[in-house]
Amino acid sequence: MITCADTRQRKAISYSVLPRADRFGSRVGGGGFWKPAVEASGLSPLRPHDLRHTAVALWIAAGATPREIATRAGHTSVVTVLDRYGHLFPDSEQKVNAALDVLAKDAGISRSAQVVSIREVYS
Repeated sequence: MITCADTRQRKAISYSVLPRADRFGSRVGGGGFWKPAVEASGLSPLRPHDLRHTAVALWIAAGATPREIATRAGHTSVVTVLDRYGHLFPDSEQKVNAALDVLAKDAGISRSAQVVSIREVYS
């Protein structure tokens, strides 16, 4: 069972992994160390927000579910995750198609079954 303290700790860890821009002074006139460090490393125009996208992509590659990603990233809904990162979920369409093929095979339905119009059936 996850306690309230566990949830707060997990969010604190998530937010420390996914920095906000103002913590690094990357906003216009903000100073800080982000911009000089990025320029010195040759990674310009890398933004702190780009690290969030990288973290989410790594979580997806590691097999995290949309719900886990939404929690880690601080999103209130998995819809945000699926809208923004749905294309990164590997083979999701192929997995569903394969599972449907198995169900159809078990039901004795051929992949080459003829598709007929409902009008033809009920006319």
